[in-house]
Amino acid sequence: MSEPTPADIAYAEIANLEDLIDRDSLREVCRSFYDLFGLSIRVFSARGVLLANVHEERSICRYVNSLPSGRVACSQTVAQAKH
Repeated sequence: MSEPTPADIAYAEIANLEDLIDRDSLREVCRSFYDLFGLSIRVFSARGVLLANVHEERSICRYVNSLPSGRVACSQTVAQAKH
């Protein structure tokens, strides 16, 4: 039995973004974006795999998450955005 050949992007054989990118490089790009613009960023693949996560919790998020229904509402919003 022979070894499977790696997928080739030139022939559109890449099915998943996570198979294509280098996660450390993506995190570095996201960190640069965060440092430049001050905006948190999370990158998910189409399958929902977290590929990069560069953020700092903002004071408004700490406040909302401290409220009894705030954490639930925030979690639901994030879930909808992921979907």
